[in-house]
Formats: sequence, structure tokens, C-alpha cells
Amino acid sequence: MSALTVLPDGSRAESVEDNNVLESLRRHGTILTSPCGGEGTCGKCRIRVEEGSVNAPTPQERGLLGAALDAGDRLACQTTVQSDATVRIPASSRVPNVRVLTGGAPREVPFFPNVRRRTFTWERERLTDVESLVDAVAGMLDARADLRVDLPVVRELATGLEYGKTYEATIIGDRLVAVAPEAAAADPLGVALDLGTTTVVAQVVNLTTGEAVGTDSRMNDQSRFGSDVIARINHCFTEDHGLGELQDAVLSTIKECMAASGVDPSHVYEAVAVGNTTMMHLLAGISPESLGQLPYTPVMRAGVDVPASDFPMPFSDAASVHLMPGIAGYVGADTVAAMLAAGYDEEYDGVRLLADIGTNCELVLQRGAEIVACSTPAGPAFEGARLEHGMLAGPGAIERVTIGDTCEIRVVGRGEPSGICGSGVVDVTAQLLEAGIIEMTGRLVSGEDIPESLSDDIRDRIQSTEYGPIFVVARRDDGETVHVTQRDIRETQLAKAAVRTGIDTLLHSMDIRAADIDELLIAGGFGSYLNTANARRLGMIPDIDDEKIKYIGNAAIVGARLALISSEMRARGEELSRRVKHVQVALLPSFQDRFAEAMLFE
Repeated sequence: MSALTVLPDGSRAESVEDNNVLESLRRHGTILTSPCGGEGTCGKCRIRVEEGSVNAPTPQERGLLGAALDAGDRLACQTTVQSDATVRIPASSRVPNVRVLTGGAPREVPFFPNVRRRTFTWERERLTDVESLVDAVAGMLDARADLRVDLPVVRELATGLEYGKTYEATIIGDRLVAVAPEAAAADPLGVALDLGTTTVVAQVVNLTTGEAVGTDSRMNDQSRFGSDVIARINHCFTEDHGLGELQDAVLSTIKECMAASGVDPSHVYEAVAVGNTTMMHLLAGISPESLGQLPYTPVMRAGVDVPASDFPMPFSDAASVHLMPGIAGYVGADTVAAMLAAGYDEEYDGVRLLADIGTNCELVLQRGAEIVACSTPAGPAFEGARLEHGMLAGPGAIERVTIGDTCEIRVVGRGEPSGICGSGVVDVTAQLLEAGIIEMTGRLVSGEDIPESLSDDIRDRIQSTEYGPIFVVARRDDGETVHVTQRDIRETQLAKAAVRTGIDTLLHSMDIRAADIDELLIAGGFGSYLNTANARRLGMIPDIDDEKIKYIGNAAIVGARLALISSEMRARGEELSRRVKHVQVALLPSFQDRFAEAMLFE
């Protein structure tokens, strides 16, 4: 066992034999950016070895780091220490605080939560016409005929009731879970959970009033096992305890959200959880292996109620967790929730398209009562992964780029730029295309191909390197640059082509033209910061008028909250999941041709 000194904070971690630095730091509580899950393919977990003996550079490091190896740079996932060592972690390698949307797209719904409070006064004369105390209480509550009473409540009824005293009963669905003296118990709470691949959002709701009383969001702790669901699926069947590790990671994130919300968890009687199909499987402790291979069939699709103690969740002992239904292997419960938030449970007099654009892009097209949905693997470029200076949308991320006589940028947090996030990548690619610095094929020009009409400042930003041309988006005070490479442009092409191919496929399936779209609803964190003019310039979305485009924020958390406060909306979500026709885009004969055409910049 070796000691690992971590700079700049000077903390110390233990490095067990055969553990790479990435894993040693994780066990120490220091999480590095690692979109590939430690496979050595993304190059994001850079460290600098300042002292100590480590293994020789691996082929992956030679390919990704090049000359930086001579300066002591290494990849944490490829480095093992052979003696006490000191490593420095640059800020760009640490997981940043991420900007998360926590709401949007509100709508009015019938308020009838699955958790209800009812009062009754315990009267001796009511016992003459019943066969048990439980029957008497059920009658006083005017409860449903199939009411079940939890055993702890039965024990309490045997000795804890006083004649003439008024009590409050807490009912979850068809279960009587608690009886307490009137006004002694706090209002029951519920939690809407949006389990994203990158982030987890928890919104606490008062189930007596329907009001949100607290919201918290955190980076999903599963991110250390890979930035996308494929990496996590692989972790499940390549590691002996992979499934348990991933379930524990998301449960740990939920507990952190609850601790930060400031509410008493014993007052939480129900949670409604949404997420993509893989995330729902991992939360439930169900192997997602079938989602990693054709035909990508989920183990479960319908909604299900699970005792919170089965996870366990940090709620009341009697609490229940409702896992909302999904549609297919890659169109999950978060899409159903977003559809609820956007009103897809009602017929629409026209054509509308819902797009939740991220690592995976879910698309839902509605015409009247007809609904079709698909998903396309947009890839991690929109989350900043696989880009030379890509990062999540946290402090230091370039989120807006405008190219004119100079290159103007906007940085999240307004500080010095550390990298570039998804919305910034779309901006800079579209602006370079408009300026003639990128050709229709996606080639980044250099040398004598640079347009003469460009200003000197812009021309100076186009530089040649041993790995090909780059465009310098920003220069830092330390002399380093934030730039985009030819490979970055290709990654953006692949991502935008996947989105557009999905859109065109759905339109074709209903024989609808893009011009016939009455509304384009853009959901999710990335989509809400997307410059639609630039997205149109790239051909990522159809060329439709701005007034037809609406941002609906984190519609998934809104839909989860609707299902939490309205049993009717919960039932509508179940019905929606069964009614939607799913289209497997990649299996259609026309897929390759559509994708190749979408790769070009219009």
C-alpha cells in the first residue's frame, strides 16, 4: 500500500496495489471527470505526477497525451503508483458543479395525491355493527372497501385509541399506514425524482397543499463509472458487484439531495421516480444487460409501486416509491413524464414535436390522437465529453460564442474559461460554418484555404498543429487556450446528425413535412440553453419559425410532480406509455442514407 499526496489541497489517499489513481482517488472521495468510465479513451482524467514512481505510459496515454507526457501529464485511469507519490489535479479534471434545470412547463391538474390524510373521532357506539376495530376505523374513514392496514398500525389500534378523541389517518393508495392524534403529525410530504444520467433532481412537495417546499440537485454519483448508459451497462456485467455499485451510487445521490432539502425524511410517504430506462433498472437493482444488445428490450416497462424499504430510501418506514412506466429500451419514464408536462395526454389539433436533447435524444411526434416516439444516440458531445476542451455546463464553461471581427464568448459564472459545454459547441460550430472556416462536409480549413474576408484576429485563431487545424475560442491568463479541433467538429456532426435523423424518421413515419410542425417543444438542460438559430444553421433541427419553438425546461421533473400530486395524471402516464408507437430508427432500411445526408452541414 502506497501513500498518495493530492495537490493542490495536500490531502492524502491510500493507493492499494493494482488500483489505478482514478480508483484510489474515488475511494478517497475525490471524483475526477471520466466520461469513458476509466477505459482510457476520453483523456479527461488528466493528472500530473510530481514525485514518486509510477507505471510506464500506456498506449492509450501515448495516443491521447502526446508531448504532454514529457511534462509529467498522465491519465489517472491508466496510472498506478509503485511507491509513495505526489500528484497534482488540475481544475479541468475535477467534476464541476453543474447548472441544473429544476422546473418548467407547468399545467393545472386535478389535485388528488395517492397519499391522503383523513380524520375520524373514535366512538364506542360505532363498534356494535362491525366485526373488528380495523373495520370500525375503515368505516369512520369512509375508506375504500379493499383498504389494507399495515401491521404496525393494527398493533397501535389495539391499545392506542381513546374514545371521543380525534385522530388523523395517513393512507397511501389502498394502505392505511399511520394513525396519530389530530394536529400531532406534520403534513405528509412526497418527493419527485428525476434520475438523469448526469444529474439527479429531487423536489419535495407538501401533499396537503401541493406546493413544492424544497428542491435540490446533485451530480449523479454513477458518473464515476462512465458518462453514458452504455458504460454503466458494461460495468454491470463486467464487474462482479457492478450492479450493486451503481444502485448504491444513485441511492447515495438521492440521500444527499434529501439531506440538503432540510425536510424531515420521516414525513416523506411517497416518491415518484422517472429516468431513462437504464436508470430505472439500476435504481430498482434490475440488471440492464438486455438493454446493451439488440433488440434493446427492457426487463420491465410498466409502472410499479415498491416499498421504500426495499431500496432502501431515506423516507418514512411505511413509504412507497412509484416507478413511472417507460415506452421502450431507450425511451424511458422521463419521456413519459415530459409528455405529461407538455399535455400529450390530450388530443392536439395540429402537429407538435417534443425533443429532449442530451447524450441520448428522445423525440415524440403527435398529430391529433396519434403519437410516435424514438430515441437516437446523440453521443456525449452535447455534454462536453469526447471534446478536447469539453466540459459540463458548470462554472468556467463557455456557453455562448459569437464570431464577427473577433470571437465573443459568454462563460457560466462569468469567470475565466476552463472549457466549452454543449451549447457553446453548437454555437462555435455554426459560427465557424457561417464564416467559411468550416466547409459543408465539416472540414476545418487552414493555410491558404482560410477566407481572406476574415479579420486578422479571427485568422490568427486558426492554427495548425501536428494533429491538424484548431480554432482558438479563448485565451486564458496562464497562456493556455480553449480551442476546438477537427475531431471536435466531427463529434458535433455525429451528434447533430443523430438528432436530425430521428426527427426526419418520425416525420416520414406519419407522412408529415417539417413545414407542417406547429410546435417544437425543447426540453432538458442542454436544450434550454440551445441557440435555435445556430441549431438550424447546422441542420440539427428543421428550419421552422422561431415562434413555433418553445423551451419547456426540465419537463421530466414537472411530470414526476404531476404524477405525485394527481392519481389521475399517474393513470394517464400509464395509458400514454402503452399508446405511444415506438420506432426503432437504427433498424430501418433508410437509416444509413438519412444519417449520411444529415452529416452534411446545410
